[in-house]
Amino acid sequence: VAALQDDEIRVSALYALGELSDPRAIEPIINQFTDDNLRIRRAAADVFTWTHSLSEAALPILLDHVQHHPHACVRAMSLYALGDFDDPVIVPTFLEALHDPVAALHAINRDTTGAATVLLQDERT
Repeated sequence: VAALQDDEIRVSALYALGELSDPRAIEPIINQFTDDNLRIRRAAADVFTWTHSLSEAALPILLDHVQHHPHACVRAMSLYALGDFDDPVIVPTFLEALHDPVAALHAINRDTTGAATVLLQDERT
């Protein structure tokens, strides 16, 4: 039980869930977006940036959470998780999120290279 309080173990457990690439892991990972510990919240969001097959399955859920979840922290971490997605479908969600000060702040604080690339390409075409 004490091990569950250890941040390193919790982060490792999140990464292990991501490595399973099982869509059933999406909600338990997203549930960590409300953790009191920022490190745990970011680790949970990071799982979606490096687990391609899980990311594809999580995309509609993350988009829905950015737009509709009642908890600002979940909206923000969902946007954070979408930061490296290189998919034009996220552009409207990122633009809408600019009106959500909490979510927008997380997007600004993250190196959102995937989203920025898509936004720039969309502007050029």
